[in-house]
Amino acid sequence: MQIQKVKINNFYSFKEAEIDFSNYNGVVRITGINKDSAGSNGAGKSTIFEAITWGIFGKTIRKSTEDALVNFKYNTNCFVELELHKNGVGDIKIYRSKRPTSLTLMINGEAHTKANATETQKYIEQIIESDYKSFLAAIVFGQHSDTSFLECSPEEKRAIIRNCFNLDDLFSKRNAVKEIKSAVTAEMKVFDALQKSTQEEMLKVEKLLPGNKYKLVDLPPLDDVLEAERKISERKTKVLSANNEISKLKKDIQKLNQTISKGVYEENSECPICKSDYTTSQSDEQLKEAIQNRKDLSAALEDLNFKVQTMLQEVEDLKPKYTSSEWAKYNEKNNLIKQSEYHVNRYNELKEKNTEQQEKLKALDQKLEIMKFWEKAFSEQGMIKYLIRNILDYFNLKCNEFLSILSVGQFKISFSDELIETISNNGAETKYISLSGGEKRKVNLAIMLALQDLSSKISKIDCNLIFFDEVSDNIDDLGIEAVYNLLNTLRNQYTNKVILLITHNNHLSSLFSESQEITVVKNKGISKIYGNQATK
Repeated sequence: MQIQKVKINNFYSFKEAEIDFSNYNGVVRITGINKDSAGSNGAGKSTIFEAITWGIFGKTIRKSTEDALVNFKYNTNCFVELELHKNGVGDIKIYRSKRPTSLTLMINGEAHTKANATETQKYIEQIIESDYKSFLAAIVFGQHSDTSFLECSPEEKRAIIRNCFNLDDLFSKRNAVKEIKSAVTAEMKVFDALQKSTQEEMLKVEKLLPGNKYKLVDLPPLDDVLEAERKISERKTKVLSANNEISKLKKDIQKLNQTISKGVYEENSECPICKSDYTTSQSDEQLKEAIQNRKDLSAALEDLNFKVQTMLQEVEDLKPKYTSSEWAKYNEKNNLIKQSEYHVNRYNELKEKNTEQQEKLKALDQKLEIMKFWEKAFSEQGMIKYLIRNILDYFNLKCNEFLSILSVGQFKISFSDELIETISNNGAETKYISLSGGEKRKVNLAIMLALQDLSSKISKIDCNLIFFDEVSDNIDDLGIEAVYNLLNTLRNQYTNKVILLITHNNHLSSLFSESQEITVVKNKGISKIYGNQATK
């Protein structure tokens, strides 16, 4: 991303100013004259990259209110207009204002302002492939980032790396994962309670079910059963009467058999009671009659036996599948089953519901395990540790490259996977706490430059500007020359970049006396820009 021009109007102490950065190259000093305080502080030097930052992101580096942001003398029409160029996108123009508040976006001369400022801001960050923190970490170094890296705990060091690499988005994902995990856990508790309630109701309804042995029985009409039983009863009564007749006939036939067996005879006998004599006889005529009677009775007996067998067969044929008592029993059970049909349907509903709840709980449990994995992955023990391990060699290399320049080869440093440092002073291991203030400043400066080098590569910004704001504080003259060498090294490494340097150190400023210069002069509360290649 190339920042080509910035136009400032009623922003902080500036009434109006415009800078075309294409007119500058290498190291450019930003100096200040504050005629209101007879010094250089407060002239408005830092406002230049404050304006750029606010123009792109709607945020300033320092914490500021709208009243402080808008020039107090004019109190209206505060705006910053930026002209950018992004490979693959083209020419970008951003106009942001206060009083009135507005944000417009033009790309290659066409309007791309969205429905509201929030959506427009999202689109700006999308096309430049950066957000506020990534931008600051990649191109601005100095007063806003004066943390002593080596005095931090391992957790704090990881937090610094997190900020330099703009890993807040990564951690926001962890927070999002935590929220999802919490929601899943809460949902699981709800479904667990629902399933317990379902199972309890299932047990109650199950007791009301008729059971498998009480299946519905297909019963014939009761009138048919009763009619069959009536006919059977009639047949059985006739069979009983016929059997009685058969018994009588058999006895009569037996008597006739006895009579016939005597043949024709005549006998004199004495009465055992009165002792008088009497005569018994059977004539041939009588014998023939007895034989005929036996024949007739035998025929009648055969006929009755046939009738009985016929009626017994009729009884068998008339027998219904169920007796009336069985019909009544099964009918009662059928009625119970029909009455319990609601319970059967309810039980089936509960059974299906229980299955669905089990599947839901299983799915939620799987989702919870996935969330646990990602929660750890997005933690400092996950991707942060992995990231540190993978960039460590390059990080150590860049730290020592910058530190060698700043300390003229005196110091070396290396970090372990846990970000525990080992410092050597002319080959002898030493502790950070034993270093002087200036030495600590050099070491930390080298580390922060290495972090910014990494973050600029990761952030995809590749901006044409780098701001250094008071990086030489607490450094002796030898160290100042080392800073000078460092900036020259950066200038040689980044030939396509403009290094904007703000410093109150006269020695460092004198070393760059031949470089281009932007001078900010403040008089009666209003700042203006002067200098070679600056406009307005």
